[in-house]
Amino acid sequence: MIRVLLWPIGVAVVLMLGLAACGASPAAPSRSPSVAHRQSLQPSPVPRPLAWSFVSLPGDSPIVDVSCPSPVFCAGVGQIGPNAASSTLIETWDGKRWSITPSPDSGSSGLNSVSCLSPAKCVAVGSTGSIGQALVETWDGTRWSITPSPRQGNARSTLIAVSCTGPAYCTAVGFYETGPLSHALIETWNGTRWSIPPSPSLSLGSGNDSLADVSCTSPAFCLAVGYTGPSRHALIETWNGTRWSITPGPSPRSGYDTLADVSCTSPAFCMAVGGYFTGQNSQSLTTTWNGIRWSIVYHPGFNINDVGAVSCASQAFCVSVGGTGPGAVSALIETWSGAAWSIPPSPRPGDGAGLLGVSCASPSFCAAVGFYSDATPLAEIGRPVRPSTAPRHS
Repeated sequence: MIRVLLWPIGVAVVLMLGLAACGASPAAPSRSPSVAHRQSLQPSPVPRPLAWSFVSLPGDSPIVDVSCPSPVFCAGVGQIGPNAASSTLIETWDGKRWSITPSPDSGSSGLNSVSCLSPAKCVAVGSTGSIGQALVETWDGTRWSITPSPRQGNARSTLIAVSCTGPAYCTAVGFYETGPLSHALIETWNGTRWSIPPSPSLSLGSGNDSLADVSCTSPAFCLAVGYTGPSRHALIETWNGTRWSITPGPSPRSGYDTLADVSCTSPAFCMAVGGYFTGQNSQSLTTTWNGIRWSIVYHPGFNINDVGAVSCASQAFCVSVGGTGPGAVSALIETWSGAAWSIPPSPRPGDGAGLLGVSCASPSFCAAVGFYSDATPLAEIGRPVRPSTAPRHS
């Protein structure tokens, strides 16, 4: 999910090449059951495969990110119009259709990410103004309003992603600029105001750092991903409730790498996606966190396979979206079973289309958003495949 604010639609294909949901509720910690109790345990039900279908979107501008706390409510955000004359775009899903929701706007504004706790509580982030300053908007179930947020002086700043675990805790990430250099930006909401905690990436000294996504499972655990350095290597930062620290990341086989999106279900499970460049082609990079270390998981299928967003409803169910090649980019959906990725059947929107965001309320409902080749909005909904009702033959 490379959600760089005020991006022209033409840049979308670059975003899909991986060269740049929000956290789910934390799962209960696993415990070894007693011998007497083991016999009563039942295996977890295997989620039915999702059947994906197109749904129409109003307007002419794509949604770049989506958050679904339930199958009957999702919020999607983006930008209307070119950079200099842009305005924020917010749309909501009611279980049947998408509709545009009015949002406050101060001109030259766009939204990159949204995190919803319920149909009555959402936070969206982006940037506003001709120079570009961090923008935060909040939904109370009735209307959207702008929430004041701190600024890095007169520096250009952008919030690219946000994750909320409750009304009194959200974390947003992005970058700010000082001259030609960019620096990772982290902002935290405590229920009353936004503040900027220290970011450890400033100690790296590269002057080229950015955070592209964050996933929080509680006020005591967040994980943010992005890139660092002129050569663009993956940057991972972890919040333990007191401070942020840099976590060593995975090392792909060759080339430079960046992480674009992350989804955590607990401090012991996160899935991060992005890409790495081999010198000729970009390839997908997918890695899992087990609470101790990162492990790379390779994707099936294509020579060029670029994953830009991921959403996990559990450790055994994730959906990633992006684009695939070579040649013309085409939208791609993949599903994680807890052991491996697979490519489920899904409608093909044609060459030049791509998916930028995905959110799964549960293993039985996901929404994905992106664009068609003509830059018009694209949305797909995934619901369980209905069991066959055909009579059985003896």
